[in-house]
Amino acid sequence: VDIRLPSRYSWFDLWTLQPVSSQFKLPVDLDTLPVFIRAGSVLLTKDRLRRSTTAMRDDPLSVLVVLDPKGGAKGESYVDSGDGFGYLKGTDGCQ
Repeated sequence: VDIRLPSRYSWFDLWTLQPVSSQFKLPVDLDTLPVFIRAGSVLLTKDRLRRSTTAMRDDPLSVLVVLDPKGGAKGESYVDSGDGFGYLKGTDGCQ
């Protein structure tokens, strides 16, 4: 697969955390999903594999911070209860 990422940013492979160039070829197969994260980003993940989001509800969040060349990163998150529409009224969730 030909990969083309915006060249004004630095990029990292999410699985290896190794830097990647903005244009390159990458062999892919059905067992691998290429995912890249931009330098200066903050990514929240749930690391335990589950069969449903209900089972994951109380699992801890992991935070991955990928620093930009100046040593900074920023991001936002929104976490709601996962079982209603309170987010539409602004009564549910935290940032």
